[in-house]
Amino acid sequence: MHRLSLKKQYLFLLGGMYSFILFGIEKQAIVRIDQELKKQCYHCSASTTFYNDKDTYHGLHIAFSSNNIDRAFALCNELLRRNIIKKPEAKFWLYTIKGRILKEKKLYPLAIKAISKAIEIGHANEILYVKESYATQGQLYYELKEFHKAVTVLEQWRSVHNKNDINWNVNLHNLGICYLHLKSYAKASESLQESLAINQKRGDTLNMAKSAMDIGNLYYVQYLDSIAIPYFKKGLEYAKKAKDLKTLRNAYLNMAIVEENRKRFKKALEYRKEAEKVKDSIWNRDKIWQLAEKDKELTVRLNEEKLAKERLKRHGAFVITFFSLAGIVLVLFLGIKLRKKNRKITFQKKKVDALNTTKDKLLTILSHDLKTPVYFLSNKLLALSTKDSKEQRYLDKEIQACYSIASNTSLLIENTLQWALNNRNKLLFKLTVIHLETMIDQVLYYFKPVIALKKLNLNIQIPEFCTVTGDNNTLKIIFRNIFDNAVKYTPEERAITITAKEDNESILLIIENPVLDKKTSSNVSGPFNSTGLGHQLCKEFAIKNGGVFEVFETSSYIQISLSLRKSHQDEYISV
Repeated sequence: MHRLSLKKQYLFLLGGMYSFILFGIEKQAIVRIDQELKKQCYHCSASTTFYNDKDTYHGLHIAFSSNNIDRAFALCNELLRRNIIKKPEAKFWLYTIKGRILKEKKLYPLAIKAISKAIEIGHANEILYVKESYATQGQLYYELKEFHKAVTVLEQWRSVHNKNDINWNVNLHNLGICYLHLKSYAKASESLQESLAINQKRGDTLNMAKSAMDIGNLYYVQYLDSIAIPYFKKGLEYAKKAKDLKTLRNAYLNMAIVEENRKRFKKALEYRKEAEKVKDSIWNRDKIWQLAEKDKELTVRLNEEKLAKERLKRHGAFVITFFSLAGIVLVLFLGIKLRKKNRKITFQKKKVDALNTTKDKLLTILSHDLKTPVYFLSNKLLALSTKDSKEQRYLDKEIQACYSIASNTSLLIENTLQWALNNRNKLLFKLTVIHLETMIDQVLYYFKPVIALKKLNLNIQIPEFCTVTGDNNTLKIIFRNIFDNAVKYTPEERAITITAKEDNESILLIIENPVLDKKTSSNVSGPFNSTGLGHQLCKEFAIKNGGVFEVFETSSYIQISLSLRKSHQDEYISV
């Protein structure tokens, strides 16, 4: 049992390393994409330095090559939405860029959708770079822990790829790690050994160290220690030559764990001490530039103080005269200010009275709306503690009820806070262009556990390039209130429908969900009831965003409509 737990620790250590080594966006790939974009760009292909900001395609590859991915994503979406790019090669690169940016932002399902579209266009038009898209798609499936799909895609890449390509060793390593997760040890060994051989041929000591340690891990989890340990030792030797401190520290820790499993604690302690030394070196390297900057700031500050003292001595007489005049002016000013202060006190008294009125209303809302859920929660907990029969189904139902009460109370407090900020004009409000589908996906993410528990179906019908103009924060609050009520009141194993309709000036979002018949259930109440704080908050924030919020309710379903302003083509999308 002791050895097994150490192996789990070891796997966790290396598992973190895999993602860092294998799945970052390669610099060579970014350079290659930028080169291909320039071939399709009128300005760049004409060998001119003229930059026209209205030329969206030219601005796209300038933003992408300078790592300004937010602007690149906005321009890429704009080109795809307007459908003004007709050349298949150019459209292929647009979807490739979109997929890579979504991958960097960890929106993996949307990234897979974009890369799949790029692969489709690439195959139809025999674009050579489509082979690299397979490798990217395999990485995305790995991040989603869908290892079978990752293996399928990477094997497709392997069948069409040239062994002399620069990323051949990296993608082979990816494939081997996926097989390792699937416990296909023979295939994992084949891919990792081939990757190691390529690294040795190229003299790449850093990747040689990483490959050797992963092969050691492959055999170690099979308890083939006699084969695994020499690879760990090779990994340590290569890491010393590579001089990459993080890899070297991992190599020392690997050997420490191996020696602990072999009961050679003295040797294990030596390795751990070396790992700590490397850790200190990493810290020193990262902090040296900070210390240098602080030393520079201190030197500048001392020089400035010295110069200030010299200036003070040279202009002492001038300062005395200045303060004398300032004293006279101050006396006159205080007389004027005193009169203004009296007027200000009167104004502030009126403002305080208004704030007290708002405070009383806020306390009334809290005391009224918190009293009921806390009472029900205490009753539920008392019933759980005194229930003789502890059937799992009964406990699950009661725990779900407690969770619902706590969730509703949390949302009430959040709504109260936002309502108070809005009434005091303290709420930050900034209009920007928002991709509607992405925002809804982000808000629904927080409700996934409850959706899965109630086995609800989501029917989302929103156009791919549907964008609105509004404030990011207040729109999220509106959607969070809407989806909280939809998830809360929808019966189990039913569907919630979300649709968007566009016209020239606005976008109408409709959220519809069934509810239990109120005539047959006394536990169901409509949305935004009680003091109506959630309803009031949604209406106020919808108006702030230039929209309209309406609720239509019957005995069998609830329909909420939210009208928002449609964005213009010359605005950029907020991601």
